Amino acid sequence: MNKPISIKISGAGPTGTLLAISLARLNCNIDLFDAYSFKDIINRDRSYALTHSSRELLSELLIWNKLREYLIPFSSLIMEDINISKKVIFSIKDLKIKNRESSSIGWVIEHRILMGILYDEMQSYKNICFLENESNSINYDICFDSSGSLINRTKTVTPSYANACITFKVLLRGYYNACAYETFTKEGPLAILPLGQSIYQIVWSAPHSLCQKRISLKPSYFLDTLSQVLPYGLEPDFLIDRPQLFYTGLSISFPLFRAKIFKVGNSAHTIHPVGGQGLNLCIRDISTIYYIISNRNKLYNWIKSVPFAYSLYRYPDIILTSFMTEFLLRFFSNNYSILNPIKASIFRILCISPFARRFFLSLMTDGFPFSRNQLFYKTRL
Repeated sequence: MNKPISIKISGAGPTGTLLAISLARLNCNIDLFDAYSFKDIINRDRSYALTHSSRELLSELLIWNKLREYLIPFSSLIMEDINISKKVIFSIKDLKIKNRESSSIGWVIEHRILMGILYDEMQSYKNICFLENESNSINYDICFDSSGSLINRTKTVTPSYANACITFKVLLRGYYNACAYETFTKEGPLAILPLGQSIYQIVWSAPHSLCQKRISLKPSYFLDTLSQVLPYGLEPDFLIDRPQLFYTGLSISFPLFRAKIFKVGNSAHTIHPVGGQGLNLCIRDISTIYYIISNRNKLYNWIKSVPFAYSLYRYPDIILTSFMTEFLLRFFSNNYSILNPIKASIFRILCISPFARRFFLSLMTDGFPFSRNQLFYKTRL
C-alpha cells in the first residue's frame, strides 16, 4: 500500500477545490488554503461553460450526477461574424460519436451552484482540511498553486493588449433556450450562454477603455448599446444584475514546476474567455495530475518524475488552446477588410464540410487530441 502523500493546495476556487477532491480520492492528505472564507469564494457572480473534457473527469470523480439538475445544456452553438454577416451552426451530430449520447454540446453552470456542490463534496472527505492561514511548503511532499497569482511565475508568455470584458445577466427575447452564441464584432467577441427561463449570461469583450465607458452608462442606454451587437432577432429586456468589468489576457508560465510547487489552473495559464476554454483547460490540468498520482507506483522515483510528466502532458494542450483562442480573438474580432474574404472562406468550409465542423468542435469540447486525458481513464481506480 502506498504511503499517504501530504499535499498543500493554495487557492480554493473551482480549480483548487476540485483538485483537492480528486487527490483526496487517492487517499492523499490535503491542506487547502485560501485567504478568503468559503462564503466569500462561493458568492462570486459568474458562470462557466463546461465541455466534454470536463464531464469526463467530473464523472470519474462521481460529481457529474450531483451537478446534473443544475446544469443548463445547449444542443446547438451558433458562431457568427457580424462584420461579414456569416455564421455556422454546430449541432449534436457534429460531436464525436461517443459524446452524442449526452445530447449536449456543452453545459452552463453558475459559480455559486458549482462551488456549493464542490464544497459539500469536499466536506465528505476527512483527509481535506480547509485553512485560511497558509503554512510553509517545506512540510509537504507536493504543493500546488491554483491561486491565480502572478507572483510565483518565473517566466511567462504575455502578449500585451488592452482588452477587457463585461459580464452580466440579462433577460432576452427571441432566443432558444438550448442554444449558445459566440459572436464576433470588430471590438471583440460576444458570448451568450443560456441560464434558463430566458435569462442569459453575457460575456462582452472590447478594448478596456470602451468597456469602462459602457459600464458607466445608465441601464437603458447600456441595453440599447447591447442591442446593436446582438445577433439578429435577439432583443434585451432588462438587466438582471450589475455589469462587472474583468481584465483579459494571455499568459503561460514557464516552467510549470519550481521549488516543489506545481502551477495549476490560472497560476499556470490565463487565456481570453472566447470559446469558454478557461475552466475546462484548468480541469484538464487536474485530470493530468489525478492520473499521474494515481499511477505513481509505476513511476521510478515518482516525485522526481511528476514534474516531467506533468509538463509533457500539459504544455501541448495549454499552448495550442492558447493559440486557438488568440487566433479567434485577433483574426475575427477586427475591422480589416483585407481579411474578410479569408473569413468568409472559413465560414463557408465550416458550413459545407461536416468533417471541418467535427474537427473544430472536437478541439473546443475535448481538447487537443495528442494531449488529451482520455487515455488516462483506461487505468481506472
